[in-house]
Amino acid sequence: DDHRRALSAFKEDLKKAEERCIVVAADQCCEICGADAMTERFYAFTCTHCCHEACLRALILPTLSEKCREHLFKLEEARLQHQAAAAGAAAKPGSPLAEVEDELDGILAEDCPFCGQLMIDTIMKPFIDPNEAGEAEEIESWAI
Repeated sequence: DDHRRALSAFKEDLKKAEERCIVVAADQCCEICGADAMTERFYAFTCTHCCHEACLRALILPTLSEKCREHLFKLEEARLQHQAAAAGAAAKPGSPLAEVEDELDGILAEDCPFCGQLMIDTIMKPFIDPNEAGEAEEIESWAI
């Protein structure tokens, strides 16, 4: 009986989450590049942070596992195939575009990169990687 109540409560919470919406201002800027968010495809998070898809991709790509990164590349390739098919330049790919887009959204917008798990996971990561080529000079320039 407790399991049924818990399941019912979970379903109700899920329904409320699906009905939740946010309002994006017309002058909303991408939190990463600062450009107008509405000029290209963007993601708006419930915390009100907003990011262009390309900016978000560049930010989270280095944090993805190799397997997840490869899957992302395959999904992006499938989306390009859909775009080519829509333009009449290629045959329609196997997976429906909506499925491809949903999976891409699941990877790119799983959580807000500024106040979600990604920020927690990378909080101790230095801004400048001393092992990267050319970064040693940058580190020296900050010496007091």
